[in-house]
Amino acid sequence: MTSIKAYKVDDFLRTCDLSGGIFLFFGPDAGLVAERGRHLSERAARKQKTEIIPLTQSEMDETPDRLLVLAMTDSLFGPRPVIRIGGADGKLLPALEPLLNEPSPPLVVLEAANLTPRDKLRGRLEKAPNAWTLPCYADDQRTLNHLIEQTFANEGIAISREAKLYLGEILGNDREITRRELEKLVCFALQDKKLSLPDVQNLCADNAMVTMDRILDATGTGQPAELEKQLTRGLESGLDPQLVLISLNRHFLMLREAAASMTNGASPATAMQGLRPRPHFSRKNAIQTQLTIWNPEMLEKALADIFRATRDSRTTPLLAETLTRRLLLGLCQRAARQHQRTSRKR
Repeated sequence: MTSIKAYKVDDFLRTCDLSGGIFLFFGPDAGLVAERGRHLSERAARKQKTEIIPLTQSEMDETPDRLLVLAMTDSLFGPRPVIRIGGADGKLLPALEPLLNEPSPPLVVLEAANLTPRDKLRGRLEKAPNAWTLPCYADDQRTLNHLIEQTFANEGIAISREAKLYLGEILGNDREITRRELEKLVCFALQDKKLSLPDVQNLCADNAMVTMDRILDATGTGQPAELEKQLTRGLESGLDPQLVLISLNRHFLMLREAAASMTNGASPATAMQGLRPRPHFSRKNAIQTQLTIWNPEMLEKALADIFRATRDSRTTPLLAETLTRRLLLGLCQRAARQHQRTSRKR
């Protein structure tokens, strides 16, 4: 087996033999797939003093024998070129088969989507002695924090703890987007060599965070049409259902904390003022409305449902989006019914 565990991929790439072989990068983080594929191709080309020939799966579909011809022919500028193919899928297998049987294959870098264990391309390469499959999953918090710290340390930029925490919350779903945002901040801070929380918020308060807040508030205030619009927008732009569930849990814990203050006589406005961290002022009216809708009993039931959905989504990741949608709609409908009841009483 030549399948590399996800947490070992970076270590493997630092020490692997770059003289030849087929490297398949795949996973849900398209940015990380592309970044690792590019870095490996560039390192191999420098070491072998040759060129990189970029191809796509559609080009390979048009001329299936192109890969073998290019891979086995010396470059004009040195030895055999490094071949890098984007969007690789199972249709590439017939062209790859002759290379998989080569004792000294050329170096071929394949970049693919999130392939399942049953995928033909992944399965075949995992059995080949001169091929490696390298999964690329979204950065976990530890990896993301290291990436943030290293990026600014390399440029001698001091970033405040609050700004670093903020970045850790809004980045991480896609390595390419993360890199782009960090590079933007580096350019901004090159002169002053420092970054504060307001700097980061002004430059990186992107649609992902705004969309998340709108998802939470549409759920809590009982607006199913708005929830569907914002949730669809978020998921289509790459928002991770697991992140939605984590944010939802945090949101309802915040509501429970404020509701506890209200049982001791505080008004919704006063209860919200006592929250730490304090919600953004733009959400003031939405959160106060939610505090009039969700009583302590409803909040406890909601938190139990969120816990179950989070657990189920982690044991069956393929159902994460479905479980998240079902949970949010259910909570939203409860809020709508309760809002109608309380409105009638007034």
